[in-house]
Amino acid sequence: MVKNSLIYVLGTLVLCLFQSCNENNINKINSTNNQSDKMLSKDIDTVLDKRNNENTPEVFSLFLKKFNSDCIFQKERVQFPLQVISLMEYETNDYDTSFLAKAEYECMEFTEPKSNIMDGHVNLKFNNQKDIVIITVGVEDTGVHIDYKFKLVSKRWILIRITDGST
Repeated sequence: MVKNSLIYVLGTLVLCLFQSCNENNINKINSTNNQSDKMLSKDIDTVLDKRNNENTPEVFSLFLKKFNSDCIFQKERVQFPLQVISLMEYETNDYDTSFLAKAEYECMEFTEPKSNIMDGHVNLKFNNQKDIVIITVGVEDTGVHIDYKFKLVSKRWILIRITDGST
């Protein structure tokens, strides 16, 4: 009886110790991941700042990472009022143009396969030209087709227009 009680107590202690170590490791991993994310964000900030100081154009991929992760930065990099062109009638190819004020603008992220822009499996396509990048967002089997046009202005990327050609 004493032997069984001793085995039970030792087993419980080992399980508690294992659980405690496992939680500490998970906390360390989460802490390391958060630190890595913060370091990556700081690295991107540093590269963007350095490029601006060197008077060289921003690299679009670095800009987009910052644009996706920082809403304040994103709003600074949108030309307001933002031109929004929407397909009104597919058969006649009629479009309507409106302008979005800064107060109406909601931050977005361009990520695959999920995005905060819309539900469904999101596909991104990039059309790169010299000073213009167009990101086309589509959702499989839905008819969603939205172009986000970025332009390099004074060596900084700016979102200048959204064209919604969804059917």
